[in-house]
Amino acid sequence: MKKNVRVSLIVVAVIIGFFSLGWIIGLYSNNINKTSLNIATFMEINEKEYEDTSINTKLDKEENSNTPKEKIRKETEVDGENIEKPIEGKVAYLTFDDGPTTKITPQILDILDSYNIKATFFVIGSLAEVNQDVLKDVDMRGHIIGNHTYSHDYKLIYSSVDMLIKDIDKADEVLESILPNYERGLFRFPTGSYKKYPFIEAVKDKGYKHYDWNALNGDAEALNVPANKLIRNVKKTVCDKNKVIILMHDSGTKQTTVDSLPYVIDYLIEEGYSFKTLNNYK
Repeated sequence: MKKNVRVSLIVVAVIIGFFSLGWIIGLYSNNINKTSLNIATFMEINEKEYEDTSINTKLDKEENSNTPKEKIRKETEVDGENIEKPIEGKVAYLTFDDGPTTKITPQILDILDSYNIKATFFVIGSLAEVNQDVLKDVDMRGHIIGNHTYSHDYKLIYSSVDMLIKDIDKADEVLESILPNYERGLFRFPTGSYKKYPFIEAVKDKGYKHYDWNALNGDAEALNVPANKLIRNVKKTVCDKNKVIILMHDSGTKQTTVDSLPYVIDYLIEEGYSFKTLNNYK
């Protein structure tokens, strides 16, 4: 009897031990699975973060590689045929066409004086006759005066070489009558010299040097081009050239040219340009 009881107790103990061992193993396995899950989740998250970081780094590189660079732009509309290649240094030649006028020219002169900058004014002979005091003021303040024809009438002056020369001569006679020290020799074609080959040769034969432009503010595009657009046009067409001849106008409707001029000059100074007149063009 006692033997049977002992056997029963041993069997019960074995059964309890077996279940206890199973419970312990199950608990341990569950912890391992949780730990594995946590490790896997951690690795997955970090892999995603690494991928995101790699993508961002790639995008950063692509963005940096696409940083806009200064590009050489085609300048069909602004380049003259007689602009020489620069030798050295950065020089800006400010030029004003279609004056003198009583409203705009004096304002431009005051701005130039405030910067101690000299410019080149290509004047129309018929306007010089009417606004003699303004022309004298341009000369007195040390600026250079060039011939821009007497009439500025395209149909007339480009009807023949002879008509152009007569119109130039008439303008020179007016300028000489107003300014005793005026010197002939500096000329700009109305609308520029592009493809005006017979006229160019005739002007050269008369001993004139003619100058186009390779930058502009675009004030001839409309009656009142906004000042901020004029400034943008200058920056766009100057485009870090070493030598720039900038076309602007001092005709009576160009108030925004006056308004933008200080900003244009400040920009050129910041870009390292010095200022000269076209009689000193080299």
